[in-house]
Amino acid sequence: MSLSPRARADFLLLGPATEQRCLEAFATAQGVLLYARYPNIVSKATSAFRELPALIDDGLLPELVAVQVCRFLDGGYAALEVPETISVDGLIPD
Repeated sequence: MSLSPRARADFLLLGPATEQRCLEAFATAQGVLLYARYPNIVSKATSAFRELPALIDDGLLPELVAVQVCRFLDGGYAALEVPETISVDGLIPD
């Protein structure tokens, strides 16, 4: 039986708090509710997934934060890249 925090958030307490395990603890809504208030755990998880604090601070539902963490862990997460400047030059014909 795997004691991954991804299965149950409290499994984080049963092993070393590595960056990966801390991030896996946020893969459930219960984990987000439990660990979001601990800056040391959020900091370690952020080393693996840098967008995590923004997801938490944006006020998303814990379920939605957990979905994004799962997508990242599964390799399906792609952060939205927004260019610094947006130009409309050439979009409107003369």
